Amino acid sequence: MSLDERMRAAALLERERIARELHDSLAQVLGVAHLRLHALAARPSVRADEPAHREVLDLAELCHEAYADVREAILALRESTNPDRTLLEHLRAYVATFSRTSGVPTSLVVHTGAEPCLAPCAEIQVVRIIQEALTNVRKHSGASGATVTVRALPHQVECTVADDGVGFEPADALSGDGFGLTSMRERAEAAGGGLHVDSAPGRGTRVTVRVPGRGVAASAHPAEATA
Repeated sequence: MSLDERMRAAALLERERIARELHDSLAQVLGVAHLRLHALAARPSVRADEPAHREVLDLAELCHEAYADVREAILALRESTNPDRTLLEHLRAYVATFSRTSGVPTSLVVHTGAEPCLAPCAEIQVVRIIQEALTNVRKHSGASGATVTVRALPHQVECTVADDGVGFEPADALSGDGFGLTSMRERAEAAGGGLHVDSAPGRGTRVTVRVPGRGVAASAHPAEATA
């Protein structure tokens, strides 16, 4: 086994260890805290005190949101620990699970006649960008649906995450970076590509990453569309 292969294997093992520890500790604590806070809020003495009741419910909602974030982090780590999966296999599995657990129906549409060919490091960055973009869909967009599209371009592979949510001003988001756009852009650049964000209030969001790679252009109809 080469040095690169050993380093990759060690990284995958470490990700699996972190995912397991997050599940066994933080995720379980947040889940229990959410349930106990709701039980506390249901007590007559707490319900009689409106400010206290509202505060307990707000804390319960914070625990629920943090629990969802941790669950997505665990999923992202575990989806990246299988070295035998191709890019499309990673995306099929992640999109299916995200659609089921987030409450946002999400589809994968593939416009390429063959598995995209990316460098291993670029493939990891692309998957993480898509995962981060979908996290934003769940947390910020209020969308009723989202689509992940993979397309073959000359000498490039393009992946887009689009939603029909509330949208935002990209310049404002970058200044506060509550959407992780800086991190996504750095990941795209690390893969030798670039990131483009198209959004405005009231018209949804499209996050597009293009990285060097090879794919076979499909016909005018999608090669694949899965919910």
